[in-house]
Amino acid sequence: MTKLRNLLRCYAIGMSIKIISSAFHLSRNTVRKYVRRYQESVLTLDQLMTMSEEKLQEMFLDNQNRSRKPSPRMDELEALIPDYVKRLSRKGVTVKSLHEEYLREHPDGYKYSTFKRAVRRQKYHVRVVGHVDHLAGDQMYIDYAGDKLEIVDAETGEVRFVEVFVAILPCSHYTYCEAVWSQKGGTPRLSISGRVPGGPHRGLRECPPLLRRCADGHRAGPLDLWSLCLQRT
Repeated sequence: MTKLRNLLRCYAIGMSIKIISSAFHLSRNTVRKYVRRYQESVLTLDQLMTMSEEKLQEMFLDNQNRSRKPSPRMDELEALIPDYVKRLSRKGVTVKSLHEEYLREHPDGYKYSTFKRAVRRQKYHVRVVGHVDHLAGDQMYIDYAGDKLEIVDAETGEVRFVEVFVAILPCSHYTYCEAVWSQKGGTPRLSISGRVPGGPHRGLRECPPLLRRCADGHRAGPLDLWSLCLQRT
């Protein structure tokens, strides 16, 4: 019922059926059914949030769903899932690797699709999923990827690690990636751009945070310059 409460909260703040369906991994018809029963109840969201589990089940769930009991095998999987979800935050741990571990310990366990669905249910069980609208040309996200890649010299066979710089426009998902030897590097004292026809022409004086840092002796790094471009475009 916590998932149902979160679903209704998302609908109440204006999220669409399509987005809710994707966020909670439910079919759109199921989401529409819950929304329709919520509307037919003529109750406020606050009233629904204070209702008991039994009343919510009676209002939103079908009889066959209430009387249906999970199998012992599913009970066993559900008991393991919370720990699996916690471990997903560790570096290098994936749903696939956890499923392989699960099958080693439980050879008669569920296949990957069922295991993945159970993991998703647990991840969204107690967390309300928000939605952010991104406008075209409004923002850009930049960072270095967490894991380093390897480059092998074709002639010597030497293996070198490289950092991966990533920039993404969240509205279009247009992404730029570049491999560099390290995150260390220098920047010129001043970067002067050409005047682009139809583009923004505001000066550096309109970016006081960066100016204050430079005045305090801070030398602008690559991410500072990218941030400046982000703020002024």
